[in-house]
Amino acid sequence: MTITTWNAAGLFGSVHSQPFQSIAKFKRMQGRLRRADVVCLQESHGGPGDLSTLDRECPSHMYWGSFGAKAAIGGVVLAISTEFAEHFNDFREIVLSPARCLVVQCVGPVGAVQFINLHLEPGLQFDEKAALLHTIANTATTFRGFSVFVGDFNFIHTDETRCNLADPRQAETNANPRLATFFEELFSSFVELHQGAS
Repeated sequence: MTITTWNAAGLFGSVHSQPFQSIAKFKRMQGRLRRADVVCLQESHGGPGDLSTLDRECPSHMYWGSFGAKAAIGGVVLAISTEFAEHFNDFREIVLSPARCLVVQCVGPVGAVQFINLHLEPGLQFDEKAALLHTIANTATTFRGFSVFVGDFNFIHTDETRCNLADPRQAETNANPRLATFFEELFSSFVELHQGAS
């Protein structure tokens, strides 16, 4: 299984973007689809109708998405290749946070896997982030199968040099050691894989 995650920063374009930028982003998306069984997008900035566009233009994958009331509000998309999907006969979509966190559970005769795609909103307070992360952890522990948790977490992990646990100025920023420590303790049983630049 190959998987990639990408903060697309407006894959579906807007009235404010140049057409060539939208076309270039869509071509990048097509390249990711060619190289991965599972593609998770954050900040797609689209709507449910955009999934039909993906179905038509990129039929190699099946698509699920969660979007905000306005296209400018986040949007997460999860794509699973039709070839990989042949291993499963049941797909369940769960929205844990509209436009921010989407789960797709795949269950088949030989196994089960769920993909959790998160765009952790940087503007949320610590308690709101913690509540959502607890919900994700509960979703992972109650699922009978493997859980793959990916996305744009919008904080710096404690093992990165940019994170200074002794610096009180980092208390509530993207370099938040409190959130990083909470996350790392909550998901301590998970194996962390780093994605290379593309």
